[in-house]
Amino acid sequence: MRQYELARYSHGQLSHNTYEQLAQGQGRELYMIFDRTPEDVERARYLAQRVSEIGIDALPEEEQREWFSELKGFYNVSDLNRVEKACAQIAAELTQQDYPVSLSVKQDWEMRDFPAVGELERIRENIQNLREVFFVRPDTPEVPESLKYMDIEKANAIEKILYDLHLLYTALMEMTAQVAGFELGGV
Repeated sequence: MRQYELARYSHGQLSHNTYEQLAQGQGRELYMIFDRTPEDVERARYLAQRVSEIGIDALPEEEQREWFSELKGFYNVSDLNRVEKACAQIAAELTQQDYPVSLSVKQDWEMRDFPAVGELERIRENIQNLREVFFVRPDTPEVPESLKYMDIEKANAIEKILYDLHLLYTALMEMTAQVAGFELGGV
């Protein structure tokens, strides 16, 4: 497996930068959530119970704001859309750089949609295909065997995989641009 650290040319000098630093130089950030905890699930369940018991309007303003935010303890339409859009973005980036990958994505999940097992398997296969076509970090999780019963470990794993793939792609593009500039007598 390749090292975390990549060599970077800067004004003719070789310096070392982490993938994260190189990726930041490209300005292609990808927002993914991979830090869900059991406490997030408990908080989401607590708020759901409160809404069920007293209704949204009776919640204190702070809990209403929290309820309408992206609660990490639930896996919902915003998570599905974020994962599907990330898959599409990463596939397009990789394909553009001669790492061809073809995926089937749905980027318009709505609140009334409920993903069937086949759709969850399609998402899982998309992530597996992306992971197989490009580099991963040594600590990048494996793709879960199934997304049928989503839990925080699976949700964190799939988003961490996508984050790592994008991070490595972006770092590679930054390093390539710097090496090309160096070799061509650029900055």
